[in-house]
Formats: sequence, structure tokens, C-alpha cells
Amino acid sequence: MINYTRFSAEGGLFACANSGFGFVSHFEELFKDYPTLYLVKGGSGTGKSSFMKRVWREAIKRDLPTLPILCSSDPSSFDGLLLPTLGIALADATSPHLIDPLLPGAREDLIDTGRFWNADILKKHKTELETLSKQKKELYRKVYLLLEGGKNVALCSQDIAKELLIEERVDRVLSGWQKKAGAQTGKIRSLFDRALSMQGALLSDALLSKAQRIYTLQPTSFGGELLLIKKLFLKVQEKKQSCILLSDPLTLCPAALYFEESGVLFRCGEAEGSEKEKIIDPRRLFDRPSKKQKERSKQYREAEGILTKEALSLLSDIKILHLQMEQIYGRAMDFSALEEAECAFIERLFKDRPPV
Repeated sequence: MINYTRFSAEGGLFACANSGFGFVSHFEELFKDYPTLYLVKGGSGTGKSSFMKRVWREAIKRDLPTLPILCSSDPSSFDGLLLPTLGIALADATSPHLIDPLLPGAREDLIDTGRFWNADILKKHKTELETLSKQKKELYRKVYLLLEGGKNVALCSQDIAKELLIEERVDRVLSGWQKKAGAQTGKIRSLFDRALSMQGALLSDALLSKAQRIYTLQPTSFGGELLLIKKLFLKVQEKKQSCILLSDPLTLCPAALYFEESGVLFRCGEAEGSEKEKIIDPRRLFDRPSKKQKERSKQYREAEGILTKEALSLLSDIKILHLQMEQIYGRAMDFSALEEAECAFIERLFKDRPPV
């Protein structure tokens, strides 16, 4: 079982994940309905995230709704930014979340931070950059192998939950939860509120802060809480109700559901201690596990912990390599010219919307 550390995400969520299925991205789904999409390209350390953060701060000054999309490997960086009332989005379109433009110039426009680097400086470091890139790629390969193993044992634990589930109790309880959610007909959006990152296993506080009412399903020894959230999601999906689906990055199973219209959040995890939180003990919906089931659950939890801990350790090693690459690109950048371009872009973007 992974212990996630809550961090202040300033309203941000994740659209990608380092997962037991490799790198997973919801970018295509996330940005498809935006009439204007700016694709931000450039190397590590060339100011892509800083560019989007500056746009984000300017939008806040104008009291515009925003949704920062955080980088799943480095949550201190932005992978994207949504400005829903303007119909505008910005997205980091570099590997691993490449985006192919559908209507270049008509819908998508390119912001290339690489215009402001000195290629001659970078060419002098070509061999070093190649080495760092290969080392990162190899470490990521190992990370995903470890996470795949963690995912497999976590799913084995959930199989025990299925064996213990008392079906006749569950349907009535889930119907009650569905009423509490106050969901309306609409679309389902897929995001992540947690990440297995270079900074560890982190949980965004965005929805915990935003929600008006929180229902927290406490962890069981056999993953029963995740099975219940999954069954609640299937009911919501069947009724074609609107919600934000927040998946567990390791298994991609539903871990939380947020209903925007009512401000209700159903989640798995430890209690937050908030006045707006109600704690739910899921164990009453399951038979008591046998001695053998308890032993297996314990073994699965321990195996999941060992594998994910090692994956997070390797991600920490990747951070060192990533910072070295950023330093090389940073030394080649003309950041004053980039800042001028940022100012011009922001002026065009918000020309009819002065700060409030």
C-alpha cells in the first residue's frame, strides 16, 4: 500500500501518470474540446513550465477560472493550463505527452521556447546530453517494470476484496451514496489527484480544498475501499452522470470521484480531519477474511510496498539527471528574450481583460 503525502497544489491536478501500465496520458481527451490550444515545445529547462505559470498568474489577476495541469514526474512544474471561460488551453507538447495538431494555425498554435537558445552551446554538450538522455530512459524502463509488479500484486489484493464482498448489502449502500453525490447528467473527465513522482508519492490538495462535502472510505487490509469506489463509478457511468474520475496511478482503478455541481467528493484514503469530512468504514460490506486471506493480503501489501518504494527511489535518481539536463539547456537560453515574448503573448491573450 502506498502512503501519499498531501501537498499544496494551488488548485492543480494531473493528466498523466507513471503507472503500472507505463506512462499514461489523458491529454488527448483533456484538450479536445478547447477551440484554441497552444502547444508549448522546447527542451528541459527552457522555460515551458514558467511560461504557463506566468499565464496562470495573469489569469488569476483577472479573476478567471483556471485548472493547472501538473507534471506527474515533477509536480512543481506545469504540464498544461486550462482557461475554460476563454476556451483556451496550453499544453506541454514534448515527449512523453506528444500532441499532434489537428488544425495547425486554425486551432493549434506553437510556442517554441527553443527559439531562444544558442544551438552552438548545446552542440558542445551533445555527447553529455545523449548520455543523460539514455540514462534517464533506462531508469524509466526499470521504474515501469517495478510499477507493473506493484500493480499486479495490488490487483491480486483486490481479488480478495471481490471474494469477500457482500453483494446484497452493497447495492443499497451505493444507491445511497449516489443520491448524496447529487450528480447530474453530463460528461466524465479523467484526471489524477496523486502522482508517483521524482519527489515521491504525492497527493494534490486541490479537490480536498474545493469540495463542499467529503466522504472518505478508510483503507482495508485487502483493498475493499477501491472496489467500492469502482462500483460507485460504474453506477455513475451507467446513469451517464457527470463527474471527475480520479484514478489510482498504480492500478488505474478509480480512487476518487468528484461531482462538480454538488461539490461532493468520494475518496479512498486516510482521514483528513476536516469538518466537512464524513468517515466511512467499508468493512461492514465485506465478510471477515479467513486466516489464509489475511496472510495473502499482508504479503501483497508488503510486495506492493517494496516494489513501489524501489520505483520511487529510481525516480529520485532520474531527478538528478533531469536537473543536469536542465542546467545545460538553461545556460544556452536567452531568458530575457523569452520574457519579452511572454509579455507580448499575455498582452494579446488578455487584451480585453484588465486585472481586477
